[in-house]
Amino acid sequence: MKRLFCLASAMLILTGCSNKKEEEKEPSYVEPHYQEVEELHIEWPTLFSQPESKYYAYVYAVTCSPCSSLREKITNAAKSGKAKIYFVFPSDDVPFTEDLDQAMSSLGATAIENVYCYSTPTLIEITDKTVSLYTRDYYEIETFLESL
Repeated sequence: MKRLFCLASAMLILTGCSNKKEEEKEPSYVEPHYQEVEELHIEWPTLFSQPESKYYAYVYAVTCSPCSSLREKITNAAKSGKAKIYFVFPSDDVPFTEDLDQAMSSLGATAIENVYCYSTPTLIEITDKTVSLYTRDYYEIETFLESL
């Protein structure tokens, strides 16, 4: 039984949290936004509307264990100014998909209608109004943050 619990915990960390269906259990008004970076929160529809030529959007959820584990690193990176990072809390606007290929097809997108989230956490790099990096794995995001 202990092995099963360890395996289940490891799978959750490796794959991230599920999609919006889990989010629907938690009303958004309960979500304690990351107050330390409150001014960096954006809404999903404005993903391509930020003034910088290169920036990141971090899609997170309160009920997501990997998001909780990355919280300090991602907020510190955003506050340091080494990279412009915006924070997106999932709402009805965020198109979650259970199709990994569809989510990965977001790479190269130039319009919000072509960007999908597979899970939280997700880190999306936008360069010149184009998705230039799509990372949905805890370890890939952690590695990215350590490289800053």
